[in-house]
Amino acid sequence: MASSSVSLQLGMLADDFSRALGHDRRVNKQPAGMNFHKKDWSPRAPGQVEFVHGLYTFNIDGVLGVSGTEDVERPTFGIESLDVYVGMSAPASTIPHDEARLKTMAFIRHLLQIGWRPYYLPSEARLKGRSSWVGTDDRDPRYTPSFEEWMRDSDHHWQFEVDGVYLRLTVSRSYETPDPLKPGAYLMSLDLETELHKVRLWFPEEKRHNWKEHWAELMQYAVGQRAKEEAKARAQDLEIDTAYRDPRILAVEGPVITARVGEPCPKTGLWEASLPAGHPSAPHLAGTPSRWRQLKAGELMPGFGQSLLPDAQAINAAIVWTWHKAT
Repeated sequence: MASSSVSLQLGMLADDFSRALGHDRRVNKQPAGMNFHKKDWSPRAPGQVEFVHGLYTFNIDGVLGVSGTEDVERPTFGIESLDVYVGMSAPASTIPHDEARLKTMAFIRHLLQIGWRPYYLPSEARLKGRSSWVGTDDRDPRYTPSFEEWMRDSDHHWQFEVDGVYLRLTVSRSYETPDPLKPGAYLMSLDLETELHKVRLWFPEEKRHNWKEHWAELMQYAVGQRAKEEAKARAQDLEIDTAYRDPRILAVEGPVITARVGEPCPKTGLWEASLPAGHPSAPHLAGTPSRWRQLKAGELMPGFGQSLLPDAQAINAAIVWTWHKAT
């Protein structure tokens, strides 16, 4: 790839991601435990990003910046979310509005052609076609808006998913360039995240370490909320995509593999130690980075020493290790 190009994918370990960005990268470390690995390009010499995701890999030009997020308490998960910022007119500062519309829709058609699927949040109405340009902020990517529809709002959003990765595409027009007869300033942003990162953030922080235990409750709420939203949409004669089915959440549906301290590891991969929700030491363990371990099949599941957890022997007896992914 050219020197102005980078090849990135979700799940890369932070050091590998940082090296992929090149020599002019930087790291913004936040007190909350999040590290942002960034790279910027000049509008006069924008970059190119290849987002690698198997058969669903795509390239995008005119890139002004990228930012990958690392959770320091989950370092083995690598980069779990990635933001890409694109100057749609780069290296120029503006672009004719209709050219921006057609350029956006051409990119969206490409995503659909290589297998990316439209996505609706579980709690939102599944508005279809032109109706999605009336009753929601998220547009149906299978529908090409007219020029008048395009100019009606300054921000447009589309959502996609495929094979455990979620993409939110946003195109924003500067409020300083609203005249339809004059060129406008546009910015495109792509927000990509892993399935696990996305679904965990649907829960308040205190529930994220055991979010699967609360999944059924959340989905029950989402089903009811979608029904309400779609009832309101039908009352406005808006079209619902009744053929749409929510994607499988692999982190929920996959087999749950667990083991106890001292037992042979049943499967190579990334494991997490946890305690029952009501255990007094559960919050402490949930906030401990070393609860994540890379383990190989056959080795003994480790426990924790007195320096980390008080009354370690009794606590180790209550710990359950859960397999998360192959590594």
